[in-house]
Amino acid sequence: MYNLIRSIAGDNMNNERINEQNTIDFDSISGWISKKLKTPNDIVRCENRTVIINTVKGIKQIEIPKISDSKTEWKNAWLKVYQLCLDSLQLKVNHIYNVGKREGIISQISEDEVVVGTNIIKIPIDYNSVAYARALERIISSYNAVKIEAERNKNVSPITVNRTSIKIDNPQELMHLKHATVEPQMPKLSVTAATPSINKPTKKDDNRVAAVRIKLEKHDEPVPDAIPVDIVQDKMTIHKIPDSASIDKDDCGIYRNQPLIIASCASVKHGDGIFRDNIDILRENIPDTAIGSFIGGKATNIEQAIKEAMKMIKLLNSCDVTNCVIYELNNDYINDNLKNKTAINETITAALKICDILRDSEFYPILCMDIDTYGNIKEQIEAINNYPILKCVTPKQKSLAKEEDDIIYMNPSSDTDIITIFDRELQTNLVDIPKKQIRESRMRQVA
Repeated sequence: MYNLIRSIAGDNMNNERINEQNTIDFDSISGWISKKLKTPNDIVRCENRTVIINTVKGIKQIEIPKISDSKTEWKNAWLKVYQLCLDSLQLKVNHIYNVGKREGIISQISEDEVVVGTNIIKIPIDYNSVAYARALERIISSYNAVKIEAERNKNVSPITVNRTSIKIDNPQELMHLKHATVEPQMPKLSVTAATPSINKPTKKDDNRVAAVRIKLEKHDEPVPDAIPVDIVQDKMTIHKIPDSASIDKDDCGIYRNQPLIIASCASVKHGDGIFRDNIDILRENIPDTAIGSFIGGKATNIEQAIKEAMKMIKLLNSCDVTNCVIYELNNDYINDNLKNKTAINETITAALKICDILRDSEFYPILCMDIDTYGNIKEQIEAINNYPILKCVTPKQKSLAKEEDDIIYMNPSSDTDIITIFDRELQTNLVDIPKKQIRESRMRQVA
């Protein structure tokens, strides 16, 4: 969906964008947040000066400073609260859109309009505006209303009422018949066998009404042609299942005949059931396709890195995937601590430690981060350069990527993310992974 469902990764308000007050209507944002805090909801609440936001990555807390201490910091804290709320709404809508599209509840009618049930919802192009947040809320509420109505109709037995209208031409004759003695007669029952054809003509003088079952036209979305791993003009393209997206049998058509597909795991903390389910569907429908992994990381220090790496290896071994692992470092933590050089260095070191452990355990690690994050830590990360680096890019950020960059293009208008590889060595390794005989995951030994 172009311009409708934006990607969260790499699209948060960073400090520079927060300071662009010309493009941010703070009064509208503060009014929206204030209304949210006064109304019970499952996204945001406050306790004294602490605002608590329920995000897809868990509970986040923002301490609101006193306005008398620093108005700028006070304003930036509220803008951060708003962005987290917006991200939470966005991820809900991403899930609803994917499910609702398959259910036939949601469809796109133009580049900036969707239909949810019978409601047409206009989507503003300003992804950070309050109007955009309200559009997301309308999508959620409209979808929930359709589901509730469908459930109610399913539980209520239909009652058919036949209404008959009788025209009385001669009321005097009717009164005469009322007092006349009429011999009672049993009605004649006519039993007609059902015929397979519903187009049989009915005689004009036939008093029976022919029952006709109308065949509903079925609108099946065409399965897109398979797009193989390809190298065009020195670039390789590989397809990745979007984060938190659940695929089904029909979706496998996108990935059919590809030697390698990347499945996404948002977090290894709880084993990510979506990741496992997607792998099972791929195995069942396109068993000859090699499956690599994209894993979102949380580690910000060495201790966390070791624990996270062990969980990753355990998860990957149990899923029996190839040794290709794209590891995304903790973008949020880095961008929240841009002034803390020690915290940034520790997070980078943690990510590289995870890659080291993966490599020692016979996996092929690739480091990944948002293109904004890369811009913020470019000097520190390029000084190490132990592993290939992929940059996550959204449609709004595509102009930031250089021609020779290796990127993951996350376009909400597409059902799949596109990994574009320019680096020759990385191309060779990714082409060879499906060709080589990878040992069964359970045979891998953790170093």
